[in-house]
Amino acid sequence: MGKQSSGVNAYLENDTTILLQLADPLTFPFEVSDITLTDATTGKTVPVINVALPQAFPADPPEDVQPLLAVPAEQRSSVLAGVQTNLVEVMLAEAPDVTHSLHIALPGYISGPVTPRNILNGETYLYRGDDLGNSYQPEATSFRLWAPTASDVQVLLFEREIGPLQREIAMQRGENGTWYAQVSGDLQNWYYLYQMTIHGRTKNAVDPYVKAIAVNATRGMIVHLPQTNPPGWWEDRYVALAHPQDAIIYEVHVRDFSINPNSGMANRGKYLAFTEHGTTGSLFGGQGTHNVATGVDHLKELGITHVQLQPVQEFASVDEQDPDQYNWGYDPGNFNVPEGAYATTPHGTGRVTQCKQMVQSLHQEGIGVILDVVYNHTFACSSSDFDKIVPQYYYRTDDAGNYTNGSGTGNELAAERPMVQKFILDSLCAGSLAHPF
Repeated sequence: MGKQSSGVNAYLENDTTILLQLADPLTFPFEVSDITLTDATTGKTVPVINVALPQAFPADPPEDVQPLLAVPAEQRSSVLAGVQTNLVEVMLAEAPDVTHSLHIALPGYISGPVTPRNILNGETYLYRGDDLGNSYQPEATSFRLWAPTASDVQVLLFEREIGPLQREIAMQRGENGTWYAQVSGDLQNWYYLYQMTIHGRTKNAVDPYVKAIAVNATRGMIVHLPQTNPPGWWEDRYVALAHPQDAIIYEVHVRDFSINPNSGMANRGKYLAFTEHGTTGSLFGGQGTHNVATGVDHLKELGITHVQLQPVQEFASVDEQDPDQYNWGYDPGNFNVPEGAYATTPHGTGRVTQCKQMVQSLHQEGIGVILDVVYNHTFACSSSDFDKIVPQYYYRTDDAGNYTNGSGTGNELAAERPMVQKFILDSLCAGSLAHPF
């Protein structure tokens, strides 16, 4: 048996199976009666009916366990005597409620919470609707959030970007793990947060589906998105090539493109620099050749077919109000909103309109636009909005509860999970920049 100080990590993997990772191994045979699963929300005990080796180990099972994995699962109990393992499956007689606080305890180990993980991949929690986020109409705004493990969700409404809470609206549980509320009245240009209570803890989060945002992503913004379109936006078309291999791609950072004081552009470091024409500058700080074409005119001289923009999705590493802060943008915070540091003002919807103007201007010059998107990780992890809303679902974790680092940046989105896949596809197809680039 493990020491009294040994810990456990537990994931609810389907309706009636918990995967239990132990800091110290236990030795079979192990009595089912020694494991207690308590629903702390109701005070009741959930019956345990079996403890066994996992049906399949994720990777690198212990050497003494490997031969047993070849034995059919229903026959393993007879050959497990003396086997030690850190990873076991606990089978339940009934399905617990994922919104309830569950705690598992066994002798020699510190009791621990049970976190719903792969159970949320099932059809019960797969929402296929297209209305996640806020949906604005002048007469009412609706809100829908996927938060299947929450026991309570509120919409917090603010009239301004910075200012006190004006209204708090209780959301109602909807289908497939969603929560829904409709608020009467015209909320255009109001701001909001979600407040979730999950397993006894209450946190505020920005809506991951939001398409406009306060400075530095402190609150989501309710907007009528068509009003952010520059004239002719829906008539604009992407640049098509007869053969994809004919593409000549120029990678560019929005700020770097025009920030040089000799660029001759008025909107240096901004989206709108891509809308300027006829600009010229001098090389080498004014000591070299003069009247060199800059900006879009220079791109046309190069003969490129496409610009690939380094990330323009809102990223978290810079203060959008500080023009001297700099980052490449590979640290996304909000995938559906353009970065505010590249707009002439980070307040309001200017960032959305001006980013669209950049794309439109390039198209008008026959230059296609490719977005460098970073859906494999985020800037933050445990403190991210994703993790506040559905703890340990959007990010990959190992069975010990550690966030994995396949991206090399400290975390990785679990793109194999249905609702993570849905978010990525929805973001590409219906974000604030939704458009055939």
